[in-house]
Amino acid sequence: MDASFLDLPLMTVAVVLVAAVPAKAAGAALAGMLAPTGYRLATAAGLMGKGVAELALLVLLAEAGLIGQPLFALLSVVMLGYILLAPAGIS
Repeated sequence: MDASFLDLPLMTVAVVLVAAVPAKAAGAALAGMLAPTGYRLATAAGLMGKGVAELALLVLLAEAGLIGQPLFALLSVVMLGYILLAPAGIS
């Protein structure tokens, strides 16, 4: 992963962030409401629990040529951001 996402148009970065962040947060919050383990723990687990699967999917998409290196880097950074922010959901 590199910083090639900085070469993407600002509108592309904005659209990815505007789409990805609320969608992931909403999915995790919905799981948190339905889970018997408690809202905060389930929400945090939903934000960071699928990081390996997301990265594997991104690698497959990049190797198949369906996404370029800049978009791969941007989506990887977004995924890592979720992992770093998830502990705040637990506390």
